[in-house]
Amino acid sequence: CSQQVYWNNVRFTLPNDLYDMENLTSFACNQNMLSGSINSRIGELTNIEKFNAAVNRFTGTIPSTIGQLSETLQFLLLYENKFTGTFPSTVGQLSRLTLFDIRENKLYGTLPKELYSLKHLS
Repeated sequence: CSQQVYWNNVRFTLPNDLYDMENLTSFACNQNMLSGSINSRIGELTNIEKFNAAVNRFTGTIPSTIGQLSETLQFLLLYENKFTGTFPSTVGQLSRLTLFDIRENKLYGTLPKELYSLKHLS
C-alpha cells in the first residue's frame, strides 16, 4: 500500500489515521507546506519501507520510535524542514537504511555512531 501527496502546496498536518495503516509500505508527502510534527506512532508502521517528508514545515523532534522500523525502513528523507533537538540515537538501529537525508533542519549534536556502521547506507 502506497500513499503519495507531493508537489501540491498542500497545507495540513499528518492525520492520526496515517499511523493506523498497517499495510503501508511507502509514504511520500514531500514538496508541500505540511506542518506540525511527526507522531511517535510512526514506530507502528511496521511495514514501511520508504518515508519521504522532505521539503515541508514540520517542527518538533524526530521521534525516537522511528528505530522500531529497523526491519523494513530503507528510505528516510526528512530534509528541509524545521525539526529541532538532537537526532534520536535509535536511527542507528535502522539496519536496512539505504537512503538517509536530514540536511537543512534545526537539529544539533552528533549523529549516533551506529549510523556510520550501517552496511547498506552509502
